[in-house]
Amino acid sequence: MCLSNGKKPASDVNILQKNMTVKTAGLKHRMKYLLGVLVLLYPLLVFSALVIFKLSLRYLSVFIITLAVACFLVNRHTYKGRSALVVFISPAILCCIGITCLLTKSSIILKIYPVLVNFAYLVIMATSVFIPPPVVLYFINLFDKAAKDRMAPELLERYCRRATIAWCVFFAFDGCIALATVFWGSDIIWGIYNGGITYVLMGLVFSGEYFILKVMEKKYQAENSEDEKGEGTGVRT
Repeated sequence: MCLSNGKKPASDVNILQKNMTVKTAGLKHRMKYLLGVLVLLYPLLVFSALVIFKLSLRYLSVFIITLAVACFLVNRHTYKGRSALVVFISPAILCCIGITCLLTKSSIILKIYPVLVNFAYLVIMATSVFIPPPVVLYFINLFDKAAKDRMAPELLERYCRRATIAWCVFFAFDGCIALATVFWGSDIIWGIYNGGITYVLMGLVFSGEYFILKVMEKKYQAENSEDEKGEGTGVRT
C-alpha cells in the first residue's frame, strides 16, 4: 500500500533494502567462486589462448589484469590480518604478470605464474612455522570450523606444524618442476603439468593431510572416552 503522497511505507522500504542486500550478497558470493575458478584454471586459460586460439598477448594481458582487479574488488573486505595473504597473493601476482607481459610482449612472463605462486606460498607457509598461527589452521577453519573444538590445542598445534612442513616440501618441489617446464618444456608440457598434474598432486597432499587430521581426531576422542569411563568406574571412598 502506498501513502497519499506517493511514498511507500517505511516497512516496505526496509523489506526492499533487505531483499537488495540479500541479492547483492548472493551475487558477490557467486562472483567470488567464479573468479576463484578462473584463477585456479589460469594455466589452462593461458594454454588455450596461446596454443589453441592464438590470442594476441595484448588482449590476454588485458584479460589477466582485469581478472586480478576483479579479484581485488570482490575480496577487498577479506584482506584483513596475515591470513589475508593467502587470498591476496594470487591476484597480486596476476596483476604484476599482466602488466609486465603487456609492456614486454613476452609469453614466457605468463608461464612464470605457477613458479611465483609456489614460491610465495612456500615463503608464507615457512614463516608461519615460526610466527604462529600456522596458515594450515586457516584452511582447517575454512573447511571444518569445528575441528579445533574436537582436538586438544597442543595436538592441533603439532598437527598444523607437521602439515605446514609437508606443504613447504610440496611447494618447493612443485615450484622446481614448474620452473623446469617454463624454460625446458614445450607449451604443451607446461600446460599439462601446471594445468593438470600439479592439481592432482595438490589434491593428493590435501586428501592425505585431511585423512591424518580425522585419524588424529578419532584417536583423541577414543582416548578421552576411555579416560571418562575409567573415572566413572573408579571406587569412591
